[in-house]
Amino acid sequence: MYKTVVFDLDGTLLNTLTDLADAGNRLCRKYGWPTHERQAYRYFVGNGIPKLVERLAPADQRTPAVLEAALADFKRDYGQHLRDTTAPYPGIPEMLAKLKANGVQLAVFSNKADALAKEVVKDYFGTQYFTIVRGQMTGVAPKPAAEGTNELWKTDLTGPACIVIGSEGDGISRLVREKCDFLVSIPLRGQISSLNASAAAAVLLYEALRQRS
Repeated sequence: MYKTVVFDLDGTLLNTLTDLADAGNRLCRKYGWPTHERQAYRYFVGNGIPKLVERLAPADQRTPAVLEAALADFKRDYGQHLRDTTAPYPGIPEMLAKLKANGVQLAVFSNKADALAKEVVKDYFGTQYFTIVRGQMTGVAPKPAAEGTNELWKTDLTGPACIVIGSEGDGISRLVREKCDFLVSIPLRGQISSLNASAAAAVLLYEALRQRS
């Protein structure tokens, strides 16, 4: 029997394709880009909204300024329409309830922005199923990289360690991150989307002390 199951969100638990496609085509029309059939979006999604917007933009339009503006427009529009047709796939709520009843710990690891992933999961599934909901975060490799699933309490902090705390805005820089042996994240609850650096350091150091006591 599995002890833990980690789910993707879009295309696994929730059918979000129509709302993403509609938002994508509204963006394309606004910028004068070619629109696409709904099924074509199956090949555009899956790597986060910034990558989706980049794929929608024609090659000669992929300048940093255009992509930044288009990303902001997409987020604003999609945020207003992300519940128009989105719904759990048939049987998903019943499956989650059965797994939970059998003592399986459940988690979500998505390439949606972290705050948005948490909001969407809460809206459609409540708070009774998932121990952790994790979306895309600055300084943490996106799905399918394994680093994003590493939780603080599952990491061995008993040995010699140099602990690096990322900045509150940008996280850990790429060059520093590449030198780290592993990355960890602190599970959050409720409406808290992130901790400031000093609070994160305090939690991490206390966990290291707890493991060594």
